[in-house]
Amino acid sequence: MNFVEMVLAAVEKNGEVCAQDIAFEMQVPKSIVAGVLNKLEAEGLLRKL
Repeated sequence: MNFVEMVLAAVEKNGEVCAQDIAFEMQVPKSIVAGVLNKLEAEGLLRKL
């Protein structure tokens, strides 16, 4: 599972898009998670809940 898939899995598990919560859960910087979420949203792969 790559990093993007892990972020998507965390969004599904949490039921919401929250970079801070996902970053804490994955133990990575929030800015990295936010960047991935922004890219996914720009590509239409992520809906704001």
